[in-house]
Amino acid sequence: MIEYRQQYKSGDLIMSYSFPFEERDGAKPRPAIVLGDYGRSVSVIPVMGIYTHKNKTEKEVYRLSPDEVRVPRGIPFINGKTLSGVIKTDRIEQLSKEEVSGALAEFPLRTKIEILTTYEDVKEHGKLLNPQYDFVMKKFKENVIAEKLNFLTNKKGNHFEYLRDEKMRIDRLQRIDKFGTLDIYSVELTDDDRTFTYNIATNKKGKKLLHDWGKSKTALEWLKEDAKYHALMKNIDQEMRLDPTPHPDKYQKYHVFRRKEFQQLKGGLER
Repeated sequence: MIEYRQQYKSGDLIMSYSFPFEERDGAKPRPAIVLGDYGRSVSVIPVMGIYTHKNKTEKEVYRLSPDEVRVPRGIPFINGKTLSGVIKTDRIEQLSKEEVSGALAEFPLRTKIEILTTYEDVKEHGKLLNPQYDFVMKKFKENVIAEKLNFLTNKKGNHFEYLRDEKMRIDRLQRIDKFGTLDIYSVELTDDDRTFTYNIATNKKGKKLLHDWGKSKTALEWLKEDAKYHALMKNIDQEMRLDPTPHPDKYQKYHVFRRKEFQQLKGGLER
């Protein structure tokens, strides 16, 4: 067995050595896609299995069922081979970390989005799914949205899944644009060990903005401050407009920004 790591990421390809199959066949090894990691204190991870239906999925005449997403070409697998088959979105298994391999590869963002939209279509068309799946898929969707928006991303990749419950605060910020009723701020979020730059679109103004942004929040709470998060929760496959690039010399420490904003609010009231 390949040695597993302590944390997995949404979209990791792993191999399970005791994957539940059908009762008459018993468990069998199977590739699967990870839907997230509950953390070091929990010994299981949620996955969707990958199937070839006895290699039928690779034939030109094979048609996807409504709950299936095709594995993209070129995903490296084992023994120098590439992965093939389909991902079944209507079944989620909880696998023990001791019974799966480490990450062999990672599926692209496009495949993760297709999994989400297919799962939601299956539900919408009335197929009865285990209600517990929704808890897993909501967290998976938040992870995918963070990846799509490059929230908490640096040169080493996207860190949202590992920091989603960590408290962070705004160190510096600048207003960079306005779009309709939304103000676009470039903010530097820090937990004192790391700092990430991100653009938040918000319709909060004045004292409400200063009150809500002046305290520490979890990474997930900061993501939810962004109007783009809520738009993607409704339709994850939509394109997001590009924001202007922030000016490196125009960031202000939050306390400086807060003082100036309060002075403007006071001045407006006096007039």
